[in-house]
Amino acid sequence: NVLNGLRGRYGKIKMMITESGSAERKSRVDGNNYQKEIIDTHMRSVIEYQKKYHTILGYMYWTLCDNFEWDDGYKPKFGLYTMTYKKGKRICLLKDSGEYYKEAIQKAKKLL
Repeated sequence: NVLNGLRGRYGKIKMMITESGSAERKSRVDGNNYQKEIIDTHMRSVIEYQKKYHTILGYMYWTLCDNFEWDDGYKPKFGLYTMTYKKGKRICLLKDSGEYYKEAIQKAKKLL
C-alpha cells in the first residue's frame, strides 16, 4: 500500500527502501517469528512491485543490530543481531530473523 501510494502521489520514481522492519519487545535469538513474518511480507511486496514497475533501486532491513530508541531506550529489539552482555563483555548474536533475511535476499535476487 505504501509503495502504491507513493506511485500515485509522485508517479514513476526510483526508490531506495532504507528502513523496513519492526521491533520485538524481547531480544530472542531463536524463534523470533514476528520479525520473520515482517521480512517475508515486506520482501514479497517489494518483489511484486519491482516486477511490475522496475523502480526499486534497493531494499535494506532496519536495523542490523539492536539500537537505542528515544522513547523506549534499549527495550525494543529491531536488529537482525542482538547484543548481550556477559561478564562485562558485549556479545553480538545473529537472530533467526537475520539468517532468514539472508536467505530471503538470495531468493529475491533469483526472482528479479
